[in-house]
This record gives sequence, structure tokens and C-alpha cells, in this order.
Amino acid sequence: MVLINTDRGSGSGFIIETTNPSGTALVLTNAHVVDGAYRIDVTVKDSTSFEGELVGIDISQDLALVSICCDEYRALEFGEADAVQAGDQIIAIGYPLGIAGEASVTVGIVSAFRYDQGRWVIQTDAAINPGNSGGPLISTSGQVLGINTYRYESTVDGRLVAGMGFAISEKTVKRRIPALKSGDIIPTFTPRPPTPTPQAPGDDPYAVAEEAYRFYEASEYGEAIVKFATAIKLHPYYGEKYAASHGAVYSQIVLSEWYNMKGVSYYYTKQYWGSIEDFTKAIRWNPTSGVAYYNRGVSHWALGNYGPGREDFAKACEIDAKHC
Repeated sequence: MVLINTDRGSGSGFIIETTNPSGTALVLTNAHVVDGAYRIDVTVKDSTSFEGELVGIDISQDLALVSICCDEYRALEFGEADAVQAGDQIIAIGYPLGIAGEASVTVGIVSAFRYDQGRWVIQTDAAINPGNSGGPLISTSGQVLGINTYRYESTVDGRLVAGMGFAISEKTVKRRIPALKSGDIIPTFTPRPPTPTPQAPGDDPYAVAEEAYRFYEASEYGEAIVKFATAIKLHPYYGEKYAASHGAVYSQIVLSEWYNMKGVSYYYTKQYWGSIEDFTKAIRWNPTSGVAYYNRGVSHWALGNYGPGREDFAKACEIDAKHC
């Protein structure tokens, strides 16, 4: 088990591969734990910290691989989720709320196996709190069955929900590890403005955004996330060309809308921290976007962050009465 701290927050992870003795190690975690971070610090054995390097990231599956060097490490082994049945006991390990010290252990059962938004997930009633993201869900024999990722705190209309945590199953994780090890970035987003680069012929951000909307309307949210991210990166506002022909304010509204739609796509894939980040970017580009404030409030609410959620709902109401 490892604790992961970044400039964006904290989470958990676990070592899946080592090169011993005193070599490097590969740490698996959730994409939303490290996505957009300037620095990744990995604490091993609750004592020693190493600077991590992002190897690969898959936003659509919420998986990331980080490399650390150099020490003697011990890797966890994957089990077979198919060998486990609903009702079997499992264990969730992680660092809830980034609390220093030993990792926390919670015990529960497998509630169900589901195929959701293009990935296999394990539903469990074991407590999974903010900071547990990226930690392992293990069997009573100590083998990894999945990676703890999200939970439901309440329905969108505010009804409380209990005992609904989810881990990405090893069936999906093991399928994606080779691509992550090869350095796939699918894609990664950073708060730094990109360096302006000349557009190649045919790199039309509006055409890409139209593809993104089509994927969204077809409920293919992973593809929608990728396309909206591409459209944003292609947007020539940064290079001043687009601003000169269409006006800076119009450009800001367009970028805000694309960030908002990418955030909604994250929400529907239950990647709530990713959605909060994108709704925040939408607000930065257009501070009068009541819908972005409202959507961010809904994502906070889904995570149980009721204070920030209420603040966002109040701001949305202040901007536009239809959100009251």
C-alpha cells in the first residue's frame, strides 16, 4: 500500500510490479488521483516518500500508472474476480482523507458484479471514503480483486444512500495495464495553458466538438470525454487567432461550454472529482455560468461534500433563478 499526495489532493495506490533488488516500482492508482498534478509524492511503508513519475493514464477507465525509484518493494498479486461470489467477504485498504500514519482497513462483502460504462466493477458495502481512491480491494487470501474508485452518498435529488462503494474489477484493470505501461495518455489534462502551436490543416475544434456531442447523445461518455478534451486543446484562442476573428468573450463562452460538457460526461461515468475539476475550469472561463456552478454542486453532493455543494447551488441560484 502507498499514500499518494499531489498538489491537487491525496489518494491511495498499490505496487503491482518491481525490479529488485533496490530497483523501480510501478504503482497503480486512479486517474483522478494524479490527473493534472504538477508533482506526485508516493509514501511507501507509511514512512519513506519518493517522487513519482506518471507513466500512463486512462481517463475513460479512471486508471493511472506511476513509477517510483529506488528501494526494495513488495508487489501485490492480482486474484480472479470470477472466483468470488456475491456475499463473499472482502477488504478495502487505503488512506481516507489523506490521514497520516498507517493505512486504514475496512471489511465488507461483495454486493454485486456489474458492467458499467465500458468496465467491470465490483459493488461492495465496505466503507470507501475520499482518499481511499486507488487503493486495493482484496480477497481474504490477500489477492487484489479491484481498485477502490467511488461511492454513492446520495441520489441527485438528495436522498441518502448507504453501503454502495465501487471498485474497478481486476478484469478491466489487467486488460489496461499493458497500454498504461507503454506510456498511453488517454488523455491527460493539466491546468497549465498549453504552448501555442500552429494548427494543421483540418484540425477544426468545432468539428471535433460536434463528434463529442454525438458521442454524448449516444451515452458513449468515455469517447465524449476524449473528444471534448481534443477540441479544447485544438481551440486556437490561446494563439490569439481565434480571438481576433470571433472575439475573446465568445471564445471564453465556447471553452466554458466544452469544459462543462466534459464535466457532465465525467459525472455520468461516476468520476466525480474529474467532473468537479472540469466544472471549475468552465467557471474560470465563464464566471457567469450558472449551469457550471449547479453541476459542480451536484458532483460535490454525490461525493458527500455537502458544504461546497450548497455553496455552488446558492451561487447558481444567484446567477440564474431557474437553478433555485
